Amino acid sequence: TPLLHDHGGLIIAPAAQSADSRWGNFVEATAAVAAGAGIGFEQLSAAESRERFPNFLVGDHEVVGREPTAGLVMAEAAVGAQLDAARHAGATLRLGCRVTGLERHGAGVSVRTADGEVVAREVVLCLGGWAPGFHDSDRLRVTRQVAYWFEVDDLDAWRPDHVGFAIWAGRTIEDYVGVFAAPEGGLPGIKVLGEQFVDTTTADSVDRRVTQEEIDRFYEASVRPRLAGVTDTCLKATACLYTNTGDDHFLVDRHPEHEHVTVVSACSGHGFKHSTAIGEAVARRTAGLPHLDLTPFARDRRPVH
Repeated sequence: TPLLHDHGGLIIAPAAQSADSRWGNFVEATAAVAAGAGIGFEQLSAAESRERFPNFLVGDHEVVGREPTAGLVMAEAAVGAQLDAARHAGATLRLGCRVTGLERHGAGVSVRTADGEVVAREVVLCLGGWAPGFHDSDRLRVTRQVAYWFEVDDLDAWRPDHVGFAIWAGRTIEDYVGVFAAPEGGLPGIKVLGEQFVDTTTADSVDRRVTQEEIDRFYEASVRPRLAGVTDTCLKATACLYTNTGDDHFLVDRHPEHEHVTVVSACSGHGFKHSTAIGEAVARRTAGLPHLDLTPFARDRRPVH
């Protein structure tokens, strides 16, 4: 199953960052990380970027970084592959089965579900937007995010073999825009999204509707000024949930009230890319095997800046 389109990706940011910038000198910082890891990375001026990647209307006040080996992971196909791998390894999957609670059960844990009780020696909770209802409600914030798919004039110019994605990191979160190419077999348009972390919600009360006013406002503010050949026809818009900690880093630790329960949370967005590594580390720790050090994601960690 093809899961990865590794044809490169762009990072676009202001050339001169202000002291209150959310990301600092993002392109330079990324270049330093890439150099330390031995990963290819090139920095482009605005003029060089516009010549090589005319779809992106980079301003003269901005700089661009390109990682040639970056790419897109097809999220739904990847999750399907992970579920298939779990079945092959002998796991029992109960899909669409709501968890209603958990409690101690001897030396283990009883998990109450809509399909009955499950008793286990160890339990791992990966609850996404539902996590605050089960643990760490004071540490986790759930916010509503919207992803849009817009029609383009030239679909071939937006295929992954031209450019996989672009991350537009401005000075504030309101300036952020993520742009993703149009793989074969998907919608005939590109995926574009912003982020907001002001208005909180819950997994059960979130407004899943996306209004035309919301679509128009996003297009005028974030799409028209930055992307060439993208029409205002929205093919699809969907609301989703981000679950984050105060410092935006993962929370992987024992449940505060259950020693046999591990919680894995605040993994929205960027967490998906790390899911296989986190899953392996948590599984090995749960089984008492040597594993990747997870203390940086502990509940009582020092603040990360």
